[in-house]
Amino acid sequence: MNNLFLRTARFYDLDMSDLATHDLAFYRGHAALSQGPILELACGTGRVTIALARAGHSVHGLDLSNSMLAILETKLAGERPEVSDRVSITQGDMAEFNLGRRFSSVIVPFRAFQALTSFEQQRGCLLSVRRHLEPGGRFILDVFMPHPHVLQRWEGATGHVDWVAHDPETGETITRRSRCRRVDPERQIIYPELSFEVTSSDGSVHTFADQLALRFFYPYQIQTLLATHGFRIEEEWGDYQCGPLGYGPEQIYVCRSLA
Repeated sequence: MNNLFLRTARFYDLDMSDLATHDLAFYRGHAALSQGPILELACGTGRVTIALARAGHSVHGLDLSNSMLAILETKLAGERPEVSDRVSITQGDMAEFNLGRRFSSVIVPFRAFQALTSFEQQRGCLLSVRRHLEPGGRFILDVFMPHPHVLQRWEGATGHVDWVAHDPETGETITRRSRCRRVDPERQIIYPELSFEVTSSDGSVHTFADQLALRFFYPYQIQTLLATHGFRIEEEWGDYQCGPLGYGPEQIYVCRSLA
């Protein structure tokens, strides 16, 4: 797995799209049903982690990227002790992990499961999740819905500007651009590149970029993966407002462990 955001982690929280915020109420709602600690895989800079901790939940975050976790640690240092004390973090690979404890729920928000581009990684992750769930524990998984017109747009795309932000503290103007380097239709992997062009107040420009790899899934593939690895799907949604699967940009699965 190579989606480490080594050069662009400091820009991650600047994403101004709705995708960066609209899922929080959904995860807070499900967390309220939990009677114990929550494990978040690919927790990144703690966008969901901290929101759940502020809501009173104990959260353990796991992420492969030291760059992302360093930002999370800085953010936790600025939180009230009653919030930061609810959070623990581990640097590790969600494709295979052993934390030596169990959780009432495990979540993989914001399409992070798609960073697992091989079946071996996906299988390792799901088996690890089962080992860490309490009997009957809840598992929530989100991936995007690959509509045909979106796949056609990705293939051969030259890139575009996603957003422009101004940082009043530094005087910098930050422009995010994205492009699809290539699509592998047989392996169902897209290879996007995210770049951030930073223009300083003195007019100098620096660009920071990371190249990613994301496996896309059709619903029957995720449903089969979950069923064959010991999960029963209880809810399926197409967006975070609980619209029907197939009519929204997401595939959200709320599952129970059968073990």
